[in-house]
Amino acid sequence: MRRHITSVFVLVVSAFVLLAPPAVHAAFLRIIEMESETAPVIVATNLAAVGNLNPTAESASFFGILYPGNSTAFAVPGTTATVSLIEPGAPPNVASDFVLVEANPIIAATDSEACPFGNGTISRPCQVISIVFASAGEDGFPIEGAQVPETGAEQDITSLFTATDPNGRTISIFPAGSLTITVQSPTENVPEPGTLILLGLGSVAIWRRRRRS
Repeated sequence: MRRHITSVFVLVVSAFVLLAPPAVHAAFLRIIEMESETAPVIVATNLAAVGNLNPTAESASFFGILYPGNSTAFAVPGTTATVSLIEPGAPPNVASDFVLVEANPIIAATDSEACPFGNGTISRPCQVISIVFASAGEDGFPIEGAQVPETGAEQDITSLFTATDPNGRTISIFPAGSLTITVQSPTENVPEPGTLILLGLGSVAIWRRRRRS
């Protein structure tokens, strides 16, 4: 009886392994803004042939390539989208950071030619993805595109980059298997109005005590 049960268990497990969908392999992009006002933005990615990388203390702009070596799908070609990051307590309609992406046309596969980018080391098909990250510091940007509250932790914002298809439907620019984008930006909690009033009253009380003494 035990042998029979064991055999059935092995068959069920084997069937599950065979029928389970394979893990989706996608390229990744991590953008990390440092707390230091002088440290440059960190960009970590497996996009191929990253070029024109120009990180500063509050921004980074660059491009990279999606191809079969780092992803199983491409982004929707010819699309551009922006995601605005909102700092806690910020004034209405003001973003502290934004991420802008542009998915260029897919360069079709050929029998012999490599992708025109990457010094001939990247196979076709391939697609150039352009990215810009910018932080406004204390001034803020007008909100554009989708928006997400900042948490101070690493946040996956991939699904917020969307476009409209010919049928008027909203679709993700980066489908499963293409590119995952995360961003991490330090937050500075802005005091609520009530807190500011209390702080002001406290300052007045201290000033009066000092004046009496």
